[in-house]
Amino acid sequence: ASGAAGGGGGRGGGGGGETGRGGRIQGDLTSATRAKDILAIVEADADAFDAIHTATAIHRLATHGSRDQRDRDDVVRDVRFGTLTTLVDRNLRDMNSQGLANVAWACARLEFNPGVEVLRTIAGGLERELALATASGAAGGGGGRGGGGA
Repeated sequence: ASGAAGGGGGRGGGGGGETGRGGRIQGDLTSATRAKDILAIVEADADAFDAIHTATAIHRLATHGSRDQRDRDDVVRDVRFGTLTTLVDRNLRDMNSQGLANVAWACARLEFNPGVEVLRTIAGGLERELALATASGAAGGGGGRGGGGA
């Protein structure tokens, strides 16, 4: 779970260098430090969210959300968080290992159970990424394919 903005290129697209609406969304997300602001971005721009925006939004919520249980519960009950979880479902298969790890970490930090299918998809995606890294000789890390968000 990195604090750096997502890279460009690769599966997941829409990284930090993108111009236009996608670049604005990513910039807004990485600048937001309050849950209400992050959720407002989700509400306003959900139709344009890609894998990177989705991973960044949920990671930022977990990073900048309150550690108070009542506040976490308020975030998870917010209808806009429901929109974000729908975006997670839609974009999860397009995330690289960083995006998958960010989503898993964020769910744990928010004490939110995303459900068995999401967890299976994360596990399967990480297995896929491991197989790709092993096949390319990049198991030691580094070479990534762009876009994990947050």
